[in-house]
Amino acid sequence: MLKKIKQIFYSKVFSNMKWMVGERILQMLIGLVINMVTARYLGVNNYGIINYVSSFIAFFTPICTLGLEGIIIKELLDHLQKQGEVIGTAMGMRIISSLLSMVSILLILAFLNPGDKIMLGVAVLQSLILIFNTADLFEFWYQSRLESKKSVKIKVTSYSVVAVYKILILVFHKNIYWFALSNTLDMIVASVLLFISYKKNSGPKLRFSFRKGKNMLKLSYNFILSGLMVAVYAQMDKIMLGKMLDTTAVGLYSVGIYICNLWNFVPNAVIVSLRPGILQAKQYNEELYVKKLKQMYAIIIWLSILYAAIVCLFSKYIIWILYGEDFLGARIPMMIAVWYCGFSLLGGAREVWIISENLQKYSKWYALTGALTNLILNFLLIPQWGMTGAAVATLITQIMTGFLVTLPLKETRVNNKYLVEALFLKGIW
Repeated sequence: MLKKIKQIFYSKVFSNMKWMVGERILQMLIGLVINMVTARYLGVNNYGIINYVSSFIAFFTPICTLGLEGIIIKELLDHLQKQGEVIGTAMGMRIISSLLSMVSILLILAFLNPGDKIMLGVAVLQSLILIFNTADLFEFWYQSRLESKKSVKIKVTSYSVVAVYKILILVFHKNIYWFALSNTLDMIVASVLLFISYKKNSGPKLRFSFRKGKNMLKLSYNFILSGLMVAVYAQMDKIMLGKMLDTTAVGLYSVGIYICNLWNFVPNAVIVSLRPGILQAKQYNEELYVKKLKQMYAIIIWLSILYAAIVCLFSKYIIWILYGEDFLGARIPMMIAVWYCGFSLLGGAREVWIISENLQKYSKWYALTGALTNLILNFLLIPQWGMTGAAVATLITQIMTGFLVTLPLKETRVNNKYLVEALFLKGIW
């Protein structure tokens, strides 16, 4: 009987993963084609402006999400009878934080770039995405039920709508503002469809609770701080390149980073799909829990090594074919930065272990270490090496936060043991 239950569970896990990976592959293909054509059309400088503003939006995203993505699945699984209250409360808090973040972004950019009306206009249109991102809470609800198939269909529809939109604005030679609106439009379409689907599939009635909000913030505040610090070292390279060099450097660097992260949908789908099983295994079988954890780490490690090797071998041809000769300056930074992706993804996967072991108190210190390391290294290396310095700074930072930070304490050092064993495929079968 137990064997049959496990077979059913695993079939749901891999079916869930199959739909998520399939959706991400389609998203990657559509996104790659559109990004490639957009970069060629806008040119290095305007493409740099779009990505420079996007860095500020990404910087504020952890504030908007309130760290809830780190605990929302567990909350939904632990409180099955109060899922409507969990989602409704999280949504209310996130909308308020998103509005405040939008205002902050506009004020900061107006201060840093006085009189630059183009950049401010782009920021207004792009920052609207923060509000509509709250709809991903409905997607978490589907993930908690291992029913990602339903949300995947919705996201595919939204990608298709936006792909048509981007093709039209390219055909009719629209200006930079139309491109700035495209990502926001994607989330608007997805938000409307996710809400309709949630109601159609008898999703629990949404309710806001101050008490629930307070309890959730107690659980997530470590993730808010760690997410903010992660945003610092994930986006500070582009922000500092924009101020210390120019938006052209940001445009080139952004192309390299985009290619490095192009495949991230695969390991992220692995993490999201395996997370419920790991959390449940922790409750009843420690040996199975450790094995599942190492399986997740092993998949991420070896996929990361394979992808980085391919990118380095064919770097020149990848950039030349996709973006053209004008963007070949992104080659060296890309070959360095691609190796940080594995450490970054392992840092994200580690959050599953942290939640399982109730070690959230350390997350903010890991992220703070990364933020300080990245700021110092960018400040020292960008003036000397430009984009290459930014890539080196990011690689060292991710090695620090993805592996080294857990070594000092005995309580957390066990995770390094799991990572090393996963690298050598020990104890995962």
